[in-house]
Amino acid sequence: LQAKFSFFIEAVSSDQCAFLQLTPEVFVANDWNMGKDEATYQWVHIHSIRHGTGYKIGCQCTRGRKNSDCFHIRYLLELQSTKFPPIPDLADDPYRTFLCAQFETAQDGIFDTIFSVPPPRAEYATTIKQRAIVEHHGDDNGKGTWKCSKDLTATSCPHIVQARHSLQQHIQCNLDAHDDDAGTGSLEYQASLLVRRPATTNESVSYELLPPPKWARIRTDPAFYEPPFFDIHNAAAIIRLDETASCCCTSPRTMYNPFQPILTRDCMIYGLDGAVKAMIEVQNCPNCSHRLIGPDCRSIGLFNWNNRTLLTHDLLDDYTSQYTTSETPFIAWTTVISRRYEARSLDFSFISDRLFRAIWFSYIQLVQLDNDMCCTVCGPNPEAVIFDGVTLAFNRKHLLTMLTPPTALHHDSVRKDLVVQVPNLQCIPHAKLRSDIRTVLKGPQLLLPQQADNNIDGDSEGETDSACSGRDDLASTTLPLTKRRRKANAMEARIKMIPGVILQLSAVNSDLANLFDRCYGPAAIMLKHKASPVYKQLFMQIAAEETCLQLTNGEALESLRSFCAATLNQEAPNLTLIDDLASRLTLIPALYDAIRYELKNGGIQSDMLGTCRWIYLRGATAMKLLIKYPTPPVEIDVTGFDKADRWQETGSCYGMPKIRHCPEYPHLKHENARDSGGKEKKGEGCQKFYSKYGQSRLTGGIMCVWCSHSVCYGFHCIPSAEGQNDVFSAVYTRWKTAPKVIVYDFACALKPYCMTREPDFFSKTLFAIDAFHAMGHTKCGQAAFLNTYCDANPELLYINSSAAECGNGGILRIRKPVAYMSQERAIIFTKTFVSIWNRHRLRKMER
Repeated sequence: LQAKFSFFIEAVSSDQCAFLQLTPEVFVANDWNMGKDEATYQWVHIHSIRHGTGYKIGCQCTRGRKNSDCFHIRYLLELQSTKFPPIPDLADDPYRTFLCAQFETAQDGIFDTIFSVPPPRAEYATTIKQRAIVEHHGDDNGKGTWKCSKDLTATSCPHIVQARHSLQQHIQCNLDAHDDDAGTGSLEYQASLLVRRPATTNESVSYELLPPPKWARIRTDPAFYEPPFFDIHNAAAIIRLDETASCCCTSPRTMYNPFQPILTRDCMIYGLDGAVKAMIEVQNCPNCSHRLIGPDCRSIGLFNWNNRTLLTHDLLDDYTSQYTTSETPFIAWTTVISRRYEARSLDFSFISDRLFRAIWFSYIQLVQLDNDMCCTVCGPNPEAVIFDGVTLAFNRKHLLTMLTPPTALHHDSVRKDLVVQVPNLQCIPHAKLRSDIRTVLKGPQLLLPQQADNNIDGDSEGETDSACSGRDDLASTTLPLTKRRRKANAMEARIKMIPGVILQLSAVNSDLANLFDRCYGPAAIMLKHKASPVYKQLFMQIAAEETCLQLTNGEALESLRSFCAATLNQEAPNLTLIDDLASRLTLIPALYDAIRYELKNGGIQSDMLGTCRWIYLRGATAMKLLIKYPTPPVEIDVTGFDKADRWQETGSCYGMPKIRHCPEYPHLKHENARDSGGKEKKGEGCQKFYSKYGQSRLTGGIMCVWCSHSVCYGFHCIPSAEGQNDVFSAVYTRWKTAPKVIVYDFACALKPYCMTREPDFFSKTLFAIDAFHAMGHTKCGQAAFLNTYCDANPELLYINSSAAECGNGGILRIRKPVAYMSQERAIIFTKTFVSIWNRHRLRKMER
């Protein structure tokens, strides 16, 4: 009986047998078949009340109702204090409906969901006898079949109604949500979002580190012991203990003692081509009564799960290969292997998907997938990076407090009280003037009415003559006439705005006003002068709604200052020097194109030179207003840094160490508020926002950073919604010097966000939107787009701005299985995929 109870404990630890805590006193678990030593598909409630130093426990399983001596009761009597230690935030409401578990099925998009439902009326007693288990088989929106343990023939009852509402509450993350198709029933109970699993590490008997699979190895992998291939058809009759044998019950492990008795037990070895029964040597563990000391088995190519179930390395690596190549949930892969066993008429069936899932997660943590988040071309600190959020998220009900993205504040975070929001940092501070300039410049060439080839009066006469030809001709000409008049009225309105625009520009800068007058003033219109498109691009950027530092970053300001200094002596200008310095203005594409145009057409005019000086002063002033603190030093000693340290818990996994903590900015509005994710912005600025990032019941996905060669340099999990802070904090906490180029979907908002907080650190960084995400940025100036800079500086063409989309497209293969995983498993599953993805890219570079 003790051996059978050990099977039960291991089944609970490996999640083969669910055992969940609903309230401090109520538990729910799978029933247990003692004959087959396996969990059944039936669910039971257990009630445990503290009594002195022990517990009084009752169970609704068949054995528990008969003699109060079932494994559920024994498990809690012996292990409740260690597996379920008291926590303050556990729900203590017996009238709650709990969503206990949700499992994938072999059918795509169909799940089995388990609920624990209280009695339909509050006046009823709330003992476990009155609680019902409701099962749902269908999609995760509520469609499908419902079954209640109190009435197996009912398709709808008060318990099912409660469960249907609970499902909608979890889907919508709204405790007021209801299922409109549920019918009538009590609505007074709300779902609890916390169901507690027993504390377990899912450790296996095997513990020695393993090299990556041969098909995923790279040159930077350290030298590892190479496990041999295990031939399932020529397996040894007995697997013997050696000096590496241990038990995983304690840390450090309890090791094999050659002076203690050795026992033999039956075990099953599973491989790709079949399974075989064998014998294994074990030893009683002196520190626990439920486990045995067993061999590690790395030296023979096996993974020892629990001394009874062993799997070959190639079997486990096969699943890793499958799911990183195409979308392959655990249940689909185990179904394929099971059918393979059956097709070959094997004597043994394959293990369940739940057991294989637990074994694989334990195995993959031993595989050393490190040193693969660095491109061999770009190096450890790439100068150009692409950030992109991915809707790869798990359910919020699995969200744990240990999740620590780079955005999280640390108790050693620096408090920066001098950082405040500086208003009106656009090139032109006046919003009305910016709008008027854009209105004047948008549309066809500015022409007076009498200059038009077909003026309105002439059109009217022509239309009158044509009216005599018949009603059909009149109908066909009225619409074009109205359209032309509307265009003429719009043209007239634009022309009337010009004097006011010039006057207001004079108050901003006289040279800027003179340049606008030269290109678009009344005299230019009278002379039918058509200004070059480069001037329109320049003024549209000057009148853009984004900050002036989007037009000029720190490096561009240095080049512009040198250019302005060289042009001060206009009596004897050094044309060679001016031409050389003008060629260095490629980081200000609109100004670079205008200056190059004037150099080719008679020389740079004085109003253009004055405009250059004004742009420099405006940018330098904005930079001075923003910089309150110097570039931060490296705050954290990274000597001996372990890249894999705690990423399974924190959800932040990067190829470079954390060297700073994210600072605190107490005087910035909404600094600690939740990101708006999904809500539209209103105003003159960019209207594109985070409109399609995840479902309400899921976390915010992950933020990935890529180099131009589609190598992922790291990622972190987003607890709620994606925001600029995810990019800002990732760069600030990991990079010693900010990258020269950051490509991001919302770079138009990221630039002012970063420059407000750490302007000195990000002063020389170019923030740009890639071509793939340019759609929707209708109100952003051209300085916000990467293609604008590529036209002026072909060297930027090496930046593969689609690298992130290529990588994200691969990551989306695992979106479905991750959505139903716990936090730790979702992080491990994602990290493994990213490592394998990177290794395939790096292997191609090594050829």
